[in-house]
Amino acid sequence: MVVPEKDNFVSRLIKKVTTDNLIKNGSWLFTRNIVTAFSVILLSIVAANFLDPNVYGIYKYILSIGAIISIFGLTGAREAIVRSLAKHGSINLPKIFKSHLTFSILPHLLLFLISAYYLWQENYVFSFCFALIAVTQPFYQAAELYRATLNGLQKHKVLALTSIFFTLSTSSIVMFMMWKFGTVIAITSSYVISHTTLSLLLYFITLEKNKKSCTGVRSPNILGYSINLSVMKVFSRIADNLENVLIFQILSPATLAVFTFAKAPVDQILSQSNIVKFLVLPRFSRYSSKTVRSNIHYKAIWFFTLVLFSLIIYLLAIPSIFELLFPKYLESIVYSQILALSILGVPGILYYEALTASQQTKQLYLIETLAPGIKICLLLIGGFLFGLIGFVIAITISYIFRNILIISLYTLRKPSQNE
Repeated sequence: MVVPEKDNFVSRLIKKVTTDNLIKNGSWLFTRNIVTAFSVILLSIVAANFLDPNVYGIYKYILSIGAIISIFGLTGAREAIVRSLAKHGSINLPKIFKSHLTFSILPHLLLFLISAYYLWQENYVFSFCFALIAVTQPFYQAAELYRATLNGLQKHKVLALTSIFFTLSTSSIVMFMMWKFGTVIAITSSYVISHTTLSLLLYFITLEKNKKSCTGVRSPNILGYSINLSVMKVFSRIADNLENVLIFQILSPATLAVFTFAKAPVDQILSQSNIVKFLVLPRFSRYSSKTVRSNIHYKAIWFFTLVLFSLIIYLLAIPSIFELLFPKYLESIVYSQILALSILGVPGILYYEALTASQQTKQLYLIETLAPGIKICLLLIGGFLFGLIGFVIAITISYIFRNILIISLYTLRKPSQNE
């Protein structure tokens, strides 16, 4: 069948507009990530030069415990919001905010119990920090929904600018406290309070500027899908933060500092892939599964080529970077190079977002159960038997395995006729 010339023109025009929007939105998100990476580098330099490794290790340990406890809240609301806005154009954001606070009651109580335990142990520093996180974390995580809202509304310029403001402000406050005081209480308090205050401010600004889209009623089953996504990611979020806790408990706070510096630059490279995540989830949610499936493999191959090129540059450059910026942590170099191999699994993001967009909860549950289960087993075996190098190899293998699993499940799944 020959497609009429007019239809060809319209098709090309739509494709051009879509491509232009992708380039424009991607450039804003890329700018945001560059600023974030710059802030992380500055923060790491200050921490390396002004903080005792034990202090920095304790600080990361406390934040990791807080992150693990937070998984019992409504953590899947962000993806559900993006999908609902892309498909329906409006949500009831205040209602979702209240639901998020309601689901935070259990994490809130657990953190207070941890605080009480350390108070009983007469560890007043840990007790104070966990009590502060217990009070602020529910509001911080609920307010963070503004990011998902802006992403779902395709307002990537606003999202990038607010993220840059947020990152520069919070990083500056934490860096000042590291330089001026250098205590666990000072840097933990500055981190928690600054993140909560600014997130609430940006949440209310987003709500006020987007009343029509954020106070609608067309968000069917968004709470149910949020709960599904939250439950399926429990093990994954535990596994992602358990590594810091295990290194702290099995090895030492100073070793955790070495690991943190090794992993920080790799995390920044991985965070650049979030640009793809932010862009493709709303797009995948609007199109049929058949349309998405028709060109996802081509995009993944192109993505993998870019990732491989980035990996080679990183492996060659990282020794010089550490010698220049982190001379006290040169032992982190080899660990960082091993962790960098996990970057090869990044193209799996495309397939995961495609499964999320089409609400393939069966496959998502399998991914978020099997992959973190393997990771936790590898962490325990590698950490106890081989120390820090065991942890590093376990993290690298588990990340690559997770993405191979994602790609396999997506490829083997047969779409239904209704998709």
